[in-house]
Amino acid sequence: MDIASTISTCSGLEVIWQLLSSVLYTTSPPGASYISGLDALFDRSAGLNRGDVIEISGVASSGKTQLLYFLAMTALLPERWEVELGGVVVDAYIGGKGKSVVWMDATQRFDINRLTSLLQTHLTAQVNAVRSEDVLAPAPSTILEQVQLCLENLHVFTPSSTSQLAISVLRLPEYFTNLENDHSPEIGYLIIDGMSEFTSSDQLAREKAKDDKGKGRAEDQSTSSTSTPTTAAHTNSPSTSPPLHLLLAAIARVRTTLSPVTVYTTWVHADSRVAYKSQSGLPFFPPSLPLPWPQITSSPPPFDPSSPLAHPPLPTSQTPTFSLAYHITTYPRPMTKFPQGTRLGTALKERKNGRGEGMEGFVAVVRGRGGKEVGQFEFDVLDGAVHG
Repeated sequence: MDIASTISTCSGLEVIWQLLSSVLYTTSPPGASYISGLDALFDRSAGLNRGDVIEISGVASSGKTQLLYFLAMTALLPERWEVELGGVVVDAYIGGKGKSVVWMDATQRFDINRLTSLLQTHLTAQVNAVRSEDVLAPAPSTILEQVQLCLENLHVFTPSSTSQLAISVLRLPEYFTNLENDHSPEIGYLIIDGMSEFTSSDQLAREKAKDDKGKGRAEDQSTSSTSTPTTAAHTNSPSTSPPLHLLLAAIARVRTTLSPVTVYTTWVHADSRVAYKSQSGLPFFPPSLPLPWPQITSSPPPFDPSSPLAHPPLPTSQTPTFSLAYHITTYPRPMTKFPQGTRLGTALKERKNGRGEGMEGFVAVVRGRGGKEVGQFEFDVLDGAVHG
């Protein structure tokens, strides 16, 4: 698929979206992540801005997806909730952002029950924190109604290839424009869980295309030696772009039009490490995605205050690109511990499922643009929330 022709079809309201995003970049920042340790590191660096792209990488069961669930929860929840309890109206501060969330589930393992549980637990705790003892506790059905309202602003896609992922991201501005609900809030987060899921299949596709191209050249040479020279069929074939280039262009477009914070996860192999380590001696890992995908250690492109969401194209092509604002590497404790009183069956089930909820002691190292280490923080996934 040709990137230029694909993006050229995405016109219409493009200029309006870009102007609005430029204004919101200054007037409506994305706010905190509500993970205290992480927010402290953001504040120490360049903060969190609209259009920022954040990569979270780590070995299996190191808390990557649990961070995504928590970020999605805080974006979907309202800032405040007036709820009637036994005839008494309670105004509870929930602390959410009241935004939409787009979740690209490349892993095919998105757990709506997990997200629902997070929403229910947080809503119940916040309401109980402000109601007086003589006011009835919120009924489960009341909590669930509010949860369902929150989930109306969750948009889940399940791409099965990098190309499908790229097209889904590329068309998000049109998707939100055409929604029947004209009051759908703006996107808080674009979440892509498992960005590296398709790396192997992409590599096979590249090798097959290379082999086919070699065979085509051999056939052309054979034909030209036995017949009158003619223009080869593939000489006029439409130009194609690698799926990863298309995904680069798609995310770059969403940054300039809808300007969400984009957070994606990649997996790494524990035995594949680079020579340098974090300040505390934790290992770093090679990038999961090949060039020209942006790397946190790359020099960031020049920043233009008049156009903060725009970045120059790749030096080798006209593909739009962007830089990573932050890279978060997550690590499990060498001996992952469960809270006291956890039943053996529950612990075995969580480990079998490769999930981190109910576990303590995760560590994360944060690096900023250029690969400069900002610091590290610890977080637990307990009681339906991330504590850091």
